[in-house]
Amino acid sequence: NLLAYTILKKKYNLLAYTILKKKYNLLAYTILKTKYNLLAYTILKTKYNLLAYTILKTKYNLLAYTILKTKYNLLAYTIL
Repeated sequence: NLLAYTILKKKYNLLAYTILKKKYNLLAYTILKTKYNLLAYTILKTKYNLLAYTILKTKYNLLAYTILKTKYNLLAYTIL
């Protein structure tokens, strides 16, 4: 019974882990794909408008910096 339970538990944990891993990898892939397609579209759309392009570039750089800063501050706080 213990052996059967252990085998079943491992089987379903592995299955659940695999499903979650695939689900989140797919989600991450979709987000990245959408993000870069959107970014490429935005750059093309604003290519001839230098001011708009500069504002967008600054906006996304600032956003990326804020996310990274928050992420590492949170990590440092968690470790401490």
